[in-house]
Amino acid sequence: MNRNTKITLKKELRATLRDKKSLAMMLITPLFVPVFVFFFSYFYDSFTENQEATSYVVGSNYALNEIEKEIVDNMNIEVVQYEETELQSAYESGDITAYIILEDDVYSIYSNPNSSDGTQASLYIMAYLDGYNNYLGQLYLQEIEIEPENVFGIIQYEAFELKGSSDMVDQIILMAFVFAIMAITLSSVYSAIDSTAGEKERGTLETLLTFPIKSKDLVVGKYLATLFTCLVTAIICGILLTISLLIAQNIYNIYDGIELAFSAETIVLASLILVGHSLFISGVSIAIASFSKTYKEAQSALTPVTFVSLVPMFMGMLGVEVTPVIAVIPVVNQTMLLYEIFTGNINLLHIVLMLVSTIVCVIVVIKYIVWQYRSEKVLFSL
Repeated sequence: MNRNTKITLKKELRATLRDKKSLAMMLITPLFVPVFVFFFSYFYDSFTENQEATSYVVGSNYALNEIEKEIVDNMNIEVVQYEETELQSAYESGDITAYIILEDDVYSIYSNPNSSDGTQASLYIMAYLDGYNNYLGQLYLQEIEIEPENVFGIIQYEAFELKGSSDMVDQIILMAFVFAIMAITLSSVYSAIDSTAGEKERGTLETLLTFPIKSKDLVVGKYLATLFTCLVTAIICGILLTISLLIAQNIYNIYDGIELAFSAETIVLASLILVGHSLFISGVSIAIASFSKTYKEAQSALTPVTFVSLVPMFMGMLGVEVTPVIAVIPVVNQTMLLYEIFTGNINLLHIVLMLVSTIVCVIVVIKYIVWQYRSEKVLFSL
C-alpha cells in the first residue's frame, strides 16, 4: 500500500467515524441480529406449544359409548352430539371444526382439507376410528376364541428419536444470515455514499483531486475504507449470531434434539464467506454511488442493492438448493452457502466457486471504478 492510498484510507475512516449514519449502520445494525433470533425462536416455540395444546371440537350425529369416550379422552378432540340436520350449521357458525355422520355402520368424516385446523381434526377423528376399529377387531377374535396377539402382534416395532434438522430452526438460521448479510450491505452502502456522492455534494472531491494523487490510489483507499466498515459489521454480526443461537438453543424447546454446526471448520468457512461478501458489496456500492450527484440520489440508486439481500430468504423458503450455477451468483451464493454450512451441509466445491466468482467480480468492479474516476463526467457531475 503506497503513501497516497494510506492517506486516502485514513481520511475516509475518519469521515466514517464522524458520520453518525455510517457509524450507526456499522455498529448498531448488527445488534438487531440477536433480537431477531430470540423473537422468532420465541414465536415458533409458542406456536408449537399452542399447536400441541389445541383441542378440536368435533360434531357427531350419534352418542359415543364408554369405549369410544375412553379412546377420545387420549386425543386432542372433544366429540359433541348434534342432530344430523344441525351439523352443517354448527360447522358454519364455528362451533365445531369438523363432524362425523354415522349411517348404516359407515362413518363419514366432513372437514376442510384447506384449513390446518380442519386437517388436524380429521387426522384425530381417523385415529379415534382406527382405535375403535382395532378394539372391535380384538373383541371379535376373543369371541371366536382366537388370541388377538396372534393377529395384531405379528410384528413388533419400537420408535427412537433421531437428532436432525427442524424446518422452523432452519428458517431462523436462514433469516438470521439474511439479516446479517443485509446489515453488512447497509454498512457498505452508507460508507460508499459518504465517500463518493457525499464528497461531491460537499465539494471536497475537487479539492482532493488538486493533489498529486492517482485515480487508482484514490479508488483503492476509498474501497479499503468501505471494506473496513463491512468487515467490522461482519465480525459483530458473526459474534452476536453465534452467541444468540447458542443461548436460544438452551432456552427454547424447538431446538431440542438439534445440533447446530459450530465447529472450527464451520466458523472458518463462514468467515471466508462473510469476507467474500464484504469484498464484493464494497466495490458494487462505490461503483453505483459514484454516478450519483447527491447523497439522496445515491441512497435511491443503492436501495435495490439492499433488497437483493432478501432474495435468498425466499429461495430457501421455496426449498431451492445450492447448485454450481447458484454458487457463482453474488449475494445469493453467500447467504445460501452460510445456511448450508450451519445446517451441516458443507460442499467445498460450492465454496470454491463462490470465492473464485467473488474475486473475479471484485477485480472487474475495481477496474471499473478506476475508469470511472478518470472520467470528468463522473467526477464533476454536479
